[in-house]
Amino acid sequence: MKYRLIILFLLISPMAFAKLVGHAQLTSVPVNSNYAIIQSEIKASMTFRLNKHTGEVLIMLDSGRGPYWEKIRREKHPQDVRARGGVNYQIFTSGLNAEMIFLLNVNSGATWQLSENSKLGYFFKAIR
Repeated sequence: MKYRLIILFLLISPMAFAKLVGHAQLTSVPVNSNYAIIQSEIKASMTFRLNKHTGEVLIMLDSGRGPYWEKIRREKHPQDVRARGGVNYQIFTSGLNAEMIFLLNVNSGATWQLSENSKLGYFFKAIR
């Protein structure tokens, strides 16, 4: 009887099961949209706003008086080439490790990894 209930629960409500195991909610945006908000499944404090055309990335921080966006500096990369008028960048967040967050130029393959240090705060380090 127990197994029948479990199977019935999984068949009726796969979304309920996904919530139990902690999968993030995803929303879709138009392919050519300018902005996207991306959040790490591992660490909710890793919430980013990406300008998909320019590659500008902001991270949401909390001052104690409410959230605000802060720009993340990005090192120069020799392969960073933008196509005019189209999407050029995306962010990848690992579901296994919060330190594995990457910015990718989808046209050239130029890649940056999110890093942090006490002087600069968050920044994208070029991977060559």
